[in-house]
Amino acid sequence: MHTVGDQVFATRVYAEAVDYRYATREGRTVEMEPTVLPQDVAAACLRLAHQLDLVLTGIDLKETPEGDYYCFEVNPSPGFLYYEQSSGQPISAALANLLQRGMSRDVQRREEDVDAMNTLTGPEALPD
Repeated sequence: MHTVGDQVFATRVYAEAVDYRYATREGRTVEMEPTVLPQDVAAACLRLAHQLDLVLTGIDLKETPEGDYYCFEVNPSPGFLYYEQSSGQPISAALANLLQRGMSRDVQRREEDVDAMNTLTGPEALPD
């Protein structure tokens, strides 16, 4: 999934290979489609991106058959065009709009809140 500011673009990947990036090279199929993440998972991804101060991220998730989600990594400079072209999601348009308009006030306010919280508490205030 990708985050652009406060937007989430999730892509479900169906592949016959363990690593979908090499599936076609192995003669196997790969299909991608836009999907909607559970609200708590999407919110957690946005929080993670904001906590890492990343306006654009690619977050690699895996959904288990039981419906649990696991995060493998957060990419601070994701190659999103492959997903956009495969799923039809307007990721580059969202990024262009964000660059043109700047961050939303909500994102800026959250960052100010985090900065203020870090200033007030500092790492020494964290529980053991």
